[in-house]
Amino acid sequence: MPFLLVALFTALSIFAAVLAVFFVSALYGIRMPQAKEKGKTLRQIPLESVPPSGSFRESAQKAIIRCGRIPPSTGERFATTGYTDCRTRNSLFGGNLVCASGCLGLGTCAISCPSDAIVLRDGLAYVNDACNGCGICVDICPKGLISMVPVTLKECFDCAAKGHSESTIDCPIAREDCKIDLRNFPESGFKLLSRWGILKAKSR
Repeated sequence: MPFLLVALFTALSIFAAVLAVFFVSALYGIRMPQAKEKGKTLRQIPLESVPPSGSFRESAQKAIIRCGRIPPSTGERFATTGYTDCRTRNSLFGGNLVCASGCLGLGTCAISCPSDAIVLRDGLAYVNDACNGCGICVDICPKGLISMVPVTLKECFDCAAKGHSESTIDCPIAREDCKIDLRNFPESGFKLLSRWGILKAKSR
């Protein structure tokens, strides 16, 4: 009697396994034509309908500082000490520069930049090519000197004093008709590979 029960259980197990295999095979056979058709549809997409990879770069942005000089290369109305933040210095009579639109030069924007793309050095203020367009710096500047522009901008743009009375002051940029030339600034040693801000060291 126990032998018959074992044999019956074994037979039922084999039958259940066969049914399972049959069911899976049938289901696979139903879905395969759809999968093949889907693959065929994807392969028939014409290559000319795919946007070129460069189109992403044209829509990407980078930051610029609309003032290219910082003290001591720009004049000061009065001396200050102890200030380490542009916002604090700006709260004192709008800063101490002769040019009311000038960069205060304390580097609050540079400290906030996650890519270390903002450079304030040797009397110059600029954003180098490590900028990934995050825009964090835009609201940091109390003078509103930082703007986002297309990454395709390569040459000149107007400084913030353009058209104002302070544009006539004795300033290196004012002497150049208030034009800031991006070509005068060195590169960072990194280059932007995509609009996602992936950076890669350049070949030395």
